[in-house]
Amino acid sequence: MNSSHFEYCVSPHPTVPESYLRDESRLRGNATELYFADSPSSIQALLTQTQSSFTVQGARTGLCGGAVPSSSAIICTEQMTQVCDISEDEAGLLVKVEAGISLNALDKALSELDQRFPTTNGQVWCWPQAPSQQDATLGGVASNNASGLYAHRYGPARTGIEALELVDGLGRIHQIRRGQYPITEGFVKLPDGTSTINVSALELAEGSCLLDVLLGSEGRFGVITHLWLRAVPRASQRWALLVPFACLDHAGHFIDNLRRRSDRQPELACAEWLDNASLELLAKDPQCRFAIHLSRNIELWQQALYIELHAEQEQLLEAFAEQVILLVDQIGGEPEQILAGCTTDEFEALQQLRVRLPELVNSRLDLFQQIKLAVDFPLTGEMEQCLPQITEAAGASGIEHYIFGHALSNHMHINWIVHNEQQRKQALTLIRQWANDSQKAGLPLIGEHGLGQIKAEQLPVDALEGVQRCWQECKAYFDPKGRFHA
Repeated sequence: MNSSHFEYCVSPHPTVPESYLRDESRLRGNATELYFADSPSSIQALLTQTQSSFTVQGARTGLCGGAVPSSSAIICTEQMTQVCDISEDEAGLLVKVEAGISLNALDKALSELDQRFPTTNGQVWCWPQAPSQQDATLGGVASNNASGLYAHRYGPARTGIEALELVDGLGRIHQIRRGQYPITEGFVKLPDGTSTINVSALELAEGSCLLDVLLGSEGRFGVITHLWLRAVPRASQRWALLVPFACLDHAGHFIDNLRRRSDRQPELACAEWLDNASLELLAKDPQCRFAIHLSRNIELWQQALYIELHAEQEQLLEAFAEQVILLVDQIGGEPEQILAGCTTDEFEALQQLRVRLPELVNSRLDLFQQIKLAVDFPLTGEMEQCLPQITEAAGASGIEHYIFGHALSNHMHINWIVHNEQQRKQALTLIRQWANDSQKAGLPLIGEHGLGQIKAEQLPVDALEGVQRCWQECKAYFDPKGRFHA
């Protein structure tokens, strides 16, 4: 094999490095070979010269085991880290990147573009759909159609991706642009110009296309090698608020009111729920600048809502913050307890609370050597009813758990730290019960972390039948020999 096209390491199991056999879910797999891609042509060569089946990996930051190999070879894109091209149009910047670039590296590259592509108010360029896991690669983010803190305002990853390049299971290189193959009445035409597949089970938004089908397919059809991202100016004014609640009913009422205002007030960038267990975890974290404050007020701070406000004019943020204070006062809360981050330093310190929390929860998994067990799909009902119900049900289980997530979309992350098999079965029962409720309400069950191996086991089989059929049809075209994630 020509190493100028493909840097590779082939070794018998178990000498494939341990870090490539697991992801952040803590699920562990097996692999016999490890290859590091450096170009689309190198992947084509590999498919031609071997008969292996492959698991595609980036930085292995996923939470559902999608990048965990199972008796297969690994293609890793972590060395494909270049920003290849940047162009400007009326919608902003179009940034072509290799799939192995991390969100952190992308953010750094965009932040250095202000002189080359000056903005109206001197803002920094950003990709607002980015999840908070800065080590994640763009290929992994695209494969899962991951969502970040700002999904309510900017949408999931696919809304900020204009095109991708994919090497499929037959070694064909596809460049798929947004709108190139539109979905019409549930069917989408494939690149051969004649074949069509029914993708209605994916329940994609109106105006979607083949690109949206591939974004979120979790490496089933091939290797994403390049992505074209839509970068926009970051809001020049950003504030953060941490609003405490002593009562779940009050918190739910507040969130429902906030949601009703959000469509007509674009300043609201996100509203993230933090339950009592999450706050206690943060209060013990030496890296948390507000740990002492939280620990002193933990009885009052039974739960909290982290809010970000973005705008170009500070007056808009002031007006929205005043509405928050008034609403908290109206529901019987204590507005004087609200923490506000209005300077850059204060903003980043408060934001770190929400960004840091998943890492702390995962550290609990390591302590008990457990595989990730969590809910990441939207739950049913208004938050005034839903929030107390899930909190009480999780609490009644007696299992260690942490509830946080995207409050405006009812998209709660319920993370279980099970200590034995009985607790695992008990948690799975609750997950499936909530999944059935969400399915009956017509809500999607494949959340921002994808399906992977773990969710495929946890969710009700019948809830995934339509999606699985759609993926099988896609796979018959892009990967008929089953070379990827077989």
